[in-house]
Amino acid sequence: MSANDKTFEMFASVLRDYLPLAAAGPLDPAARLVDLGLDSLNTVEILVRMEEQFNVQFPDDDLTVDTFASVGSLWSVLGALVDAARLPAVLALKAFNILERKRSSHV
Repeated sequence: MSANDKTFEMFASVLRDYLPLAAAGPLDPAARLVDLGLDSLNTVEILVRMEEQFNVQFPDDDLTVDTFASVGSLWSVLGALVDAARLPAVLALKAFNILERKRSSHV
């Protein structure tokens, strides 16, 4: 299972806590969140929980009706935020590996 799959599973688990009408099984990306029971209070709770769970912050520009329209639209925004948060760590690891290779080739 890839990191992205694990992240989606965590996302779906958090989301299900606030969607009383979601059926068991995989969440359909096209499913409208309001049809699954999302209300305004749950929207705020999901936002806070996602930010805490994934250590990201939704920019104000992403706090739109479109972002919270469907499972897929929310996943798209969250997935991009998670990927962006991971990027500095990935780049640092790559730089470290390059430096280690250079260092070991000079020994």
